[in-house]
Amino acid sequence: MELNVPNASKLNHELNKYEGVSVKKALKLIEKSEFKEDLIKLLDISDYENDFIEIPGANLLVDIVLKREENFKKFDVDSKIKNIRFIDIDFDNNLGVLIENIDDDKVLKRLKKSQLQVKTVTQSIKSDLLDNFYSINKFASFCKDKGYDDVLTSAIREIENKQIDEKRKLRLVEDGSNLYLRGFLTAKNYNDYNIPVSLFVTLLTLHKRFVLNEESYVLESYNVGLSNIKAVFLQSTKKSIDNNVFQSFGIELNNNEIGKGSFSLKGVYSFTTSNYTIVAIPEKINTLSLFNIFHTTGLDKFKDNYLGINVNIRNAIEIFQNNGSRIKKIKNFDEVLKFLEDSFLSSKSINDKAIQIFKNKRTNRSTVKTLFEFLEQLGYIDNLLIQEDIQSLEYWRNKVYNTIFEKGK
Repeated sequence: MELNVPNASKLNHELNKYEGVSVKKALKLIEKSEFKEDLIKLLDISDYENDFIEIPGANLLVDIVLKREENFKKFDVDSKIKNIRFIDIDFDNNLGVLIENIDDDKVLKRLKKSQLQVKTVTQSIKSDLLDNFYSINKFASFCKDKGYDDVLTSAIREIENKQIDEKRKLRLVEDGSNLYLRGFLTAKNYNDYNIPVSLFVTLLTLHKRFVLNEESYVLESYNVGLSNIKAVFLQSTKKSIDNNVFQSFGIELNNNEIGKGSFSLKGVYSFTTSNYTIVAIPEKINTLSLFNIFHTTGLDKFKDNYLGINVNIRNAIEIFQNNGSRIKKIKNFDEVLKFLEDSFLSSKSINDKAIQIFKNKRTNRSTVKTLFEFLEQLGYIDNLLIQEDIQSLEYWRNKVYNTIFEKGK
């Protein structure tokens, strides 16, 4: 049995009708967090506990995150490598994993057994297993392509018998009576700045800026998986830069609980036409970075970094105000659009369906001559991609940012 949990995603035009959320309800996000009291003090919650967070779409997103946390219980297991065994080695599907000789008191008390049999959640986790333990993912792919399953299975069994006492921290997901391996956490000093924690911090940060008459935000889009979240919040106030074209600053929340992931906030640019909102997101975290904390980072450093977030937001908005109009300096919009399309089509990380969308769109589109027409084309593609493939959408939004602010120089 496989755990099939599609990511939850929505775009701006579907989110405007949804309400904000009360601070009291938002506090449910950190109810079970070990950092609850520290976050309450850090964010001065006593000054805001009776407030309502006026961010359209926030209530919907809080509900989704709370529901997923309730339906899919997560817990971690520390295990020596030699006690982790592959079973049901079927390289067309997800792997079965046996975790033996568990000596974690919390896990033993919860499950009342010292041995667990689990399935990997996704194909990507299978690849992580092969690389994390054996560094043979490419070899595994080669064996699979050649039909050498017996050779690969034999190699894995041989290596398993030689494993050392080094430990790994595994993140498991409980779905009813079934257990699944979601992935690896950093083995040492892991701090669970999880999806609910990161959403709570983000919502309260934006609310406090609203209270201080700095700016207000709306939820533009979100994508929530089992162990990751991406959400884009855009300023409510938009500046006109051309006929029927507006721009605004935004903030992207990004958190990946697995592997070497981090909880980050960074600035983004958006352009709005009568039909679409186009979001351009920097690919590198240090571009318009507002806050970035790895899960190995201690709480004290978390607090220290957070104290500078308002200064970072103000600086990012200033950079945006200086650079945002650079898009108007593009001389040949059709050439830039073609460059974007070619870059997208040549990427090896984009799936076939997304590529076909691009090819069909390119065949049918007319020459682009104005900024409005250019952004309408970008928005149309953005709208299609979020319905088909979030990974492709992320790549596309990164490309839009890099291309516009390179071509616009």
